[in-house]
Amino acid sequence: MIRRLTPILAVRAALALVVLGTAVPTAARAQEAPPAAEFVGLAPEAVRQWIGSLGADVGELQRDGADAFFRVETGGVRWLVFFYGCDPAGLCGDLQYSVAFDAPGVTDAAINAWNRDRRFLKAYLGTAGDGRPLAFAQYDVLIQGGAPPSQLADATRIFLEGVVLFDQHLAAAWPTAD
Repeated sequence: MIRRLTPILAVRAALALVVLGTAVPTAARAQEAPPAAEFVGLAPEAVRQWIGSLGADVGELQRDGADAFFRVETGGVRWLVFFYGCDPAGLCGDLQYSVAFDAPGVTDAAINAWNRDRRFLKAYLGTAGDGRPLAFAQYDVLIQGGAPPSQLADATRIFLEGVVLFDQHLAAAWPTAD
């Protein structure tokens, strides 16, 4: 007979796994873990050149303290690439693609619906320096150490496909004039 776990039994089973995991002797856990490899990130300039090689119009690399970013334009859409987790040598461990659209009349409910229904691009409402309402969509990407900028191909494709869907979502969310 197969029994379903009730919520209480499921919680107890999860706690038992945690307890068993902490009961393993330290020496045994140390043997299971692979040795830590030295992380090597990507240089923002290498990413900028790679995106440019795909045919995008890419702006100059800019710095704001230790942070680096650049602008990109593809298909009439302007977006930004921000770099984070950078070491003193200028290699960065992660980046974020970000896009902003004018969003007159877009509501929190429309943004929440996007975030509920979509997995990769996360959105929020904000304002431009001149007070115009904007809807932002962002996609965070962890960089694999030692791999070339082309490792970003799938993430870039997912972001750009998501930007099209986000734009369509915003257009559907705008109030129509009667």
